Amino acid sequence: MRRLVSFVLGIGGAALVLTTGLVLGGWVWTGTDGSLASALQLAARLLPGQTLETTDVTGSVRAGGRIGWLRWRQDGLTVEARDAEITWSLAELLDGQLRLQRLGARQLRIEDKRPPTPAQPPAELMLPIRVEAPFDVATLEWAGAAPLVVNELSGKYIFDSKEHRIDAGKASISSGNYRFSGQLQATGALGVAVRLEGEVLTTPPGSPHTVTLVASAQAQGTLAGQEAALEASARLAPRVGGAVSAASATAMQATLTARIQPWKPQPVAGGQGTWQGLDLAALWPQAPRTLLQGQATVTPQGEGWLGQLDLSNALPGPWDRQRLPVSQVNARARYAAGQWVIESLDAAAAGGHIQAQGQFSPAPAGASAAAAGWDGRASFRGINPAAADSRLAAAVLNGTLTARLDGQAWVFDTDLTGLQAAGAAPRLGGLRLNRLRAQGRWDNGNLTLPTLLAQTDDAQLQGSLAFNTTSRSGDARLSLNLPGGTGTLAGSFGETRGDGALTLQITDAALAARWIARWPGMPADLAKATVQGSAALTASWRGGWQNLGRQLQVQAELSVPRLELRAPGAAPPEKWTLADGRVALAGSLPALRLNTQATFAQGERTFEVKTAAQGGRASEDAWQARLETLQVRSQSTHQAGTWTLQLGQPLTVDWKDAPVTRTLQVSPGELRLTGPMPGEARIEWQPATWSQRHGAPARWSTQGRLYGLPLAWAERLAGLGLKGLEITEDVVLGGQWDVASGDTLRARASLERTQGDIQVTMDDASASTINAGVRTARIDLHADNGGFDLRALWDSERAGRAQASFTSKLKRQADGWAWPADTAIEGKLQVKLPRLRALAVLTPPGWRVRGTLEANATLGGTRAVPYWDGTIAADNLALRSVVDGLEFSQGKLRARLEKQRLDLTEFSLQGASGAGGSGGQLTVKGFALWPPMKGEASTGLKGVRMELEAQADALRVSARADRRLTVSGRLTGKLAEGRLVVRGGLKADQALIILPEETASGLGADVFVSTGSTAGTGTATATAATGAEAAPPEAPRLQVEQDVSVTLDLGPDFQLRGHGLNTRLAGNLTASSRSTGAPQLRLTGEIRTVLGTYRAYGQRLDIEEGVLRFSGPFDNPSLDILAIRPNLTQRVGVQITGTARSPRVRLYSDPVLSEAETLSWLLLGRSGANGGAEAAMLQQAALAILGGSSNGLSGQLTQALGLDELSVRASGDSADSNATGATVMVGKRLARNFYVAYEQSLSGALGTFQIFYDLTTRLTLRAQIGQQSVIDLIYTVRFDRVGEIFEPPARSRQLQSSPKPP
Repeated sequence: MRRLVSFVLGIGGAALVLTTGLVLGGWVWTGTDGSLASALQLAARLLPGQTLETTDVTGSVRAGGRIGWLRWRQDGLTVEARDAEITWSLAELLDGQLRLQRLGARQLRIEDKRPPTPAQPPAELMLPIRVEAPFDVATLEWAGAAPLVVNELSGKYIFDSKEHRIDAGKASISSGNYRFSGQLQATGALGVAVRLEGEVLTTPPGSPHTVTLVASAQAQGTLAGQEAALEASARLAPRVGGAVSAASATAMQATLTARIQPWKPQPVAGGQGTWQGLDLAALWPQAPRTLLQGQATVTPQGEGWLGQLDLSNALPGPWDRQRLPVSQVNARARYAAGQWVIESLDAAAAGGHIQAQGQFSPAPAGASAAAAGWDGRASFRGINPAAADSRLAAAVLNGTLTARLDGQAWVFDTDLTGLQAAGAAPRLGGLRLNRLRAQGRWDNGNLTLPTLLAQTDDAQLQGSLAFNTTSRSGDARLSLNLPGGTGTLAGSFGETRGDGALTLQITDAALAARWIARWPGMPADLAKATVQGSAALTASWRGGWQNLGRQLQVQAELSVPRLELRAPGAAPPEKWTLADGRVALAGSLPALRLNTQATFAQGERTFEVKTAAQGGRASEDAWQARLETLQVRSQSTHQAGTWTLQLGQPLTVDWKDAPVTRTLQVSPGELRLTGPMPGEARIEWQPATWSQRHGAPARWSTQGRLYGLPLAWAERLAGLGLKGLEITEDVVLGGQWDVASGDTLRARASLERTQGDIQVTMDDASASTINAGVRTARIDLHADNGGFDLRALWDSERAGRAQASFTSKLKRQADGWAWPADTAIEGKLQVKLPRLRALAVLTPPGWRVRGTLEANATLGGTRAVPYWDGTIAADNLALRSVVDGLEFSQGKLRARLEKQRLDLTEFSLQGASGAGGSGGQLTVKGFALWPPMKGEASTGLKGVRMELEAQADALRVSARADRRLTVSGRLTGKLAEGRLVVRGGLKADQALIILPEETASGLGADVFVSTGSTAGTGTATATAATGAEAAPPEAPRLQVEQDVSVTLDLGPDFQLRGHGLNTRLAGNLTASSRSTGAPQLRLTGEIRTVLGTYRAYGQRLDIEEGVLRFSGPFDNPSLDILAIRPNLTQRVGVQITGTARSPRVRLYSDPVLSEAETLSWLLLGRSGANGGAEAAMLQQAALAILGGSSNGLSGQLTQALGLDELSVRASGDSADSNATGATVMVGKRLARNFYVAYEQSLSGALGTFQIFYDLTTRLTLRAQIGQQSVIDLIYTVRFDRVGEIFEPPARSRQLQSSPKPP
């Protein structure tokens, strides 16, 4: 305090000298603005042994002024003030009085680095003049051994030649507000009296209520002489009166009484303190949260005293969570005859116990300090590092620490060993210490560690270390072994000299990254990232760092042969790869040279980067860098050619971090961009600046121009995909900007077409391409004093006209410019476009839209609550998806915007026209209503309300050759309160679905198509995915509760063909979904086949029963299908039951036959074969049928010839009894009850022609022409199964023996 007062008086004295010497001419000068700055500069030269620095000084000596920054230093004591103001009356100095109207500062920082010295009692505390100074400091920061921050400090200091006095003092510390006052005599006994009162707000643990505590303290006594003593007392208790809650009754309470003799070797002569529920954080913000209870006593014993401490903490915890890792402390210490003795110390801390003993004997009078002695020992048992810091891994530490005083040096030896905690497995998130060994010596600021060893589970650091805290010099010999790498450090360092080298070799970056991620404070994403590769770092230094490091020579090189990095959750194409990386640094701190080169790759794109720069530290608070070359080359595997970005001229960057202002300046420069297409784009900028005063908003300015940027480049770089929109162009863009920000924001920016035109495809029968005849294409931004105006204009002869405007206002805040939610906005949109195919930009990929568009709307309201008013109209709309076969035309749209409502008054589309008629019509009408945002957050779909009604009248949805569908029906959809309700029904008027063949080619299941980087070019990249690669996370879905119930009627003509199936489907289904998030469609109902056939292995089967029953998931109906081969005396076929996901396929026969007989009847139309060839063919057929393949070689040949049957029989069973050798039979069904067949022996000359005609279900007429010409009438009788148990089944009765029909 005395030095601070001396500092203030020094300034006042300097001002007094100036005014006395310049009584006449100086009086005028002292009243001029700038005289205060000159006076402070003079004072800085006159103050002996002190330094005084000031900046941004305004005002006069006569009246005072403002000092932006001030720093005063002497003997390790530093006082630094920001935004200080002083107002005084200079005339009163002539009367021997310094009277200040105000002495204030926004921030005052005091740092004391002076070495401790024995305190001596003062003789007197007189000042040469009387002083009266009201003071106020917004923030006072004490940066001594015990840091402290005081807010809103104010009061009035008075010295009246007899005593020093502080009146009406106020201060805020942590959650307490205090009032204080005091008096100190300037002479005599130096009597002192200090009083403090205050209130502290705290919340007891486990209670939601806040309790007010009343704090009071006082001290009085004398400071003169060695026997000076102070009697001090303090009390902390809940406020009394009113409703005192249970929480208040258990809140913090503390009492303290003490007798202090400040000039004695042991200042505490006696005292006693008790406390309950004491939270140190409520009284001192830097302290941990505690719940202390206990007592401490200091009682005199002869010429010494005995001290005892009993302390418990009910709220222990790790340091990093602002807790104290101590739960119990019991200590007993004695002081007598100048000797300290710690008789016992037993503490429960960090899950273990600490015990310590020791004693200290000061040097006898007249002896050197080396005669003092100290000897102490501490033991640690069961200490858990995780209990002290939760970022460390759990373990059990045991060990000892011994220390003794050797002359003036401390000699210590510590040895800690660690074991894994019971039940605690090694985990990612901490390093578990196995052993720590350190032997060393501390001698007057010199630390020497000849032995240093630290071991964790998988790493080890060992070596020796020496460091001098005064000269900041030392020597190190250290080696580090870590997972995936090694490192060494060997050398000396200091202010005047140094020499050493550093090496770090990373052979496995994955192991090293996981190890580094376990260090406390590392980002959590580092442990989840994927890192692979290797790297090596070598560095050396020579010289000291004095004179801004001008004598310190540094050389370093980082080599990265290959390094792969993928962020957590990123897809494989998003992986970054660094190859052939090299960074070289050489020179002194003021003149360093940096060279880098590397190749980066991500997905399909590769970047080659080369830079060369120089720079260094220009002064104590300034750095300068010069970027001489910069070149970036980029290539893509899916785009030919190379993009090159390079610096046109060297670029200089200056950075200055002054005490009050930080400044960044960038010199004029130029960037040039060339690509695989002709042309060169340039960006030129003028000098750019950025500056910020301490505590004030930043100021910055920049301006420049853009020349010759072809729009085609923007298309390829940004993936606009103009070719997919049937647009070609040769447009060149140019622009400029001029932006400055400070107390106000000023901006001028524009981007416009400077030359070229656009060719568009018209929506007419000829699809002709014409020049748009662009007159104007421009975007302008104007901003001034916070208000900004954004305008866009498109004007052409043949491609329509569009213009838009938007205006609003920004607001200046402490951290920059902001756009508040309640700011008013205005806008206007006018669009009129002809029939252009370019409107496909409004549709999803794969779709095309055509038509005319006209819109006229205005925007109003606020940023949080915007609203639109206007109309939207479109005519001759046409939508088409070639892939899906969907095509609509002759569309019309009429919509109106009003506030937060969109009314769809008219929307209609015609289906695809064809031979069947016009294609039907789809009409939609309804509205959508969205609420304004509340505050800064939107209510999302929760507040959106929408109602739509769609009517389809014989609408031909798809006209593709293999997928024709015409539907009629009505659907309604309502969205309200986040719930979507869909009702209605659809009927298929006519449908034909042809299933694709199994041989159709396609991508495998392990291939995914990435289109993110090539959406604009229409290309896709197929990338094989492995099981080790994690799928990218899905984008968050809008949580909408769905209530869907739609009936589906297949109608009278729903044809299904493919995979050997040819049938009509009939039935009704109900599609429903009641879920939140992703739709979960369920189907209920039944579909049946009508007059269907199924081709299996060359045979055409009649589907007698075909039913699919849906009762849940749409892709897993139950199956009940029976397909019979017609025109046989034996009923055989295939029966399918089960579900679609788990079907059961078996052969069917009635009467029941063996599987071999059934298969023979099914494939050959007769009983089992005897030959090996037929048996092999039946075996292959069985595998084909039961395996799901019905389209083998014979099946393909049968289908190609347009036949229904193609079979080969072995010899001995031909229709011609005289023929020998194999026979071939072909057949064709001309109607459901009419079948023809031809049979030819491979060894005979004549064949047999047969006709089958079903007269009834039991009577069949058969005619045969060949070597034998016959006519048969076949009558079939079937017996029930009960009769077959008692007698053999009767054979079919025939009027005449003949070959069996197929």
